[in-house]
Amino acid sequence: MLQHPFSFRILSRTHNVELHFSGQLLTELSTEDFFITADITADQSDPTFELFLKAWKAHILNNAGVTPKEVEEDFDQSIKAISFVPENEVLKILEAGGFRNVRSFYRAFLFCGWLGFKP
Repeated sequence: MLQHPFSFRILSRTHNVELHFSGQLLTELSTEDFFITADITADQSDPTFELFLKAWKAHILNNAGVTPKEVEEDFDQSIKAISFVPENEVLKILEAGGFRNVRSFYRAFLFCGWLGFKP
């Protein structure tokens, strides 16, 4: 049994893989255990996507000691490499994997933390 179920990953695989992963993890948990995950989640068509992206870039620029050019280049590469999954899809993936009472407990820029319980 997992003593401290925790996962940190980016949802960048197909939904089938995510469902398999969620279901597989569920079998490792005891009844009433919980699962925590933190992912980059976003709907790129939502107007808030650009708002959060700008805020995240500003945070990096002000705190990481990098140039504006470095920030833009890094984000350009990252945006191309990440398959963004909207929050409502993350919820569906975790619920389809068998987790109950799934809820978001954390949000910062495009990162979101989720908590789900084994029934």
